Amino acid sequence: MNLKPADFVVGLVIATVIVAATLGVTEYFSPISHGGDLDMEARQRVLLRQLTPRVPRLEFSPHHSAPIEVARVFRRSQRCAEADPEFIDLVAREALRAGIDPRMVAATVVVESGCNQYAISSRGAVGYMQVVPRVWKDRYDIAGQYNLFNDRDNLRVGAAILSELVQTYGVREGVRRYQGIGQDCPTCDRGYTTKILTLAKLP
Repeated sequence: MNLKPADFVVGLVIATVIVAATLGVTEYFSPISHGGDLDMEARQRVLLRQLTPRVPRLEFSPHHSAPIEVARVFRRSQRCAEADPEFIDLVAREALRAGIDPRMVAATVVVESGCNQYAISSRGAVGYMQVVPRVWKDRYDIAGQYNLFNDRDNLRVGAAILSELVQTYGVREGVRRYQGIGQDCPTCDRGYTTKILTLAKLP
């Protein structure tokens, strides 16, 4: 058989492509080829695992569970049962920011204002957490930095006050003093503390 130079070149190119392809496949499968006796099904399973994108690991923290706890408290009250997810998340975030149980802040919102952003009491308490400006104006820049009719500002100031009272006096006494504008008020409870702790499902 007489081979022409052109035939030789074509054959060489084809051989080169075949060798390169074989080496490429061998290298690609090298992570699963060390076992030597893996059957085709096992190879396919390994290859599938390699090609499947990794799902990021979900780290659970108070930031994930807090909105759920707030929503559960709100559902126990007819007045707050329809609270939207953004507000629920805001309550949770401000509670965690203040270092207090989100359930307690949610229950305080329920009892104090019934989730009414613009609630004003006869003694001048304002907003979701019924903060009294004349009492807390020296501790918080209510006239400048904080607008108590703003949802975030009201929750931020209220949660900070409640957190400080609870850390200073304990849960039950701290909650009672929150209703008594931060002071000892033996006559102003009237079941207030029990309502909040029951809603929050706290002892």
